[in-house]
Amino acid sequence: LFIGRFDATSAIKPGGAMKATRFGLKYTTGKPPVKFMGYYKYKRGDVFTNRQKKVVEGKKDYGTIYAVFYDNHDEEGNSVVLYGDNVQTSPQVVAIAILPDIDDTPEWTHFDIDFIYKKEVDVQKLKNMGYSMAIVSSSSVEGASFMGAIGSTLWVDKFRITCEKE
Repeated sequence: LFIGRFDATSAIKPGGAMKATRFGLKYTTGKPPVKFMGYYKYKRGDVFTNRQKKVVEGKKDYGTIYAVFYDNHDEEGNSVVLYGDNVQTSPQVVAIAILPDIDDTPEWTHFDIDFIYKKEVDVQKLKNMGYSMAIVSSSSVEGASFMGAIGSTLWVDKFRITCEKE
């Protein structure tokens, strides 16, 4: 589950699967994000497999939830979107709030995590919607690499992002 677009045309092209998920929407609040909150529960699948669908003995699946605040234009002013292979690692990432390695959690559990900033926010760019926000929830932390356990399930509810106060 993610905020953004899925491009089915890219997904069916050879080598295009990573470009099919286009993470994020323009950020319009006018204040930088500071916290990401919500609820989750998680049930791990039984058998972890790699991208060739081969069982990886002894490896367990984990879920993840994260929010990424990023610059939606590069140095030359070209529009930028993040994909499955760079949503957490792109140089465009300004801040990230991540709940990694979610283990079996049978009860609804609250999370409240801070955005960790990697760069300064440009106030003028913020006013002009020059940033985007991506929120991603995955039942397999390695799902973007097509690895995980069939049957892993992540339930999410009541996501909330709080912003810097004036």
